[in-house]
Amino acid sequence: MSRKIVLSLALLAGVAAFAAWTGWSRTHEPRGGAGLSGEGRATFVRAAEDACVAAQGAGGDGAPSREEFRTFCRCYGEAIADAMTPQEVERLSRLPREQILAAQEDQAAEAFQACSGDAREEAGAPR
Repeated sequence: MSRKIVLSLALLAGVAAFAAWTGWSRTHEPRGGAGLSGEGRATFVRAAEDACVAAQGAGGDGAPSREEFRTFCRCYGEAIADAMTPQEVERLSRLPREQILAAQEDQAAEAFQACSGDAREEAGAPR
């Protein structure tokens, strides 16, 4: 499965999970521009990480180890959660899939770059 599909699934899962969480819990206090926080953040990151790991597929020679990939997926979910406000996630949750991906393309690319080296380093591989 291509990297773009995996990252798209992670982003979409995070948006969907956060939207579902906010549907039944309005106890968080939105912090403009401060990223996601509290249980909403945990829900977003967990959903993004799980979707990313589930989409990994079979690796081949030179593919990241399972530990490297899980570390990358967690980092990716955290980086996206840092960059999004609750209001932005709620707005995105009302858009079609293609518009969500287009709106988050730059943030997703930045998160990918930041997390690719971090995952290998945390798993003990050289950058």
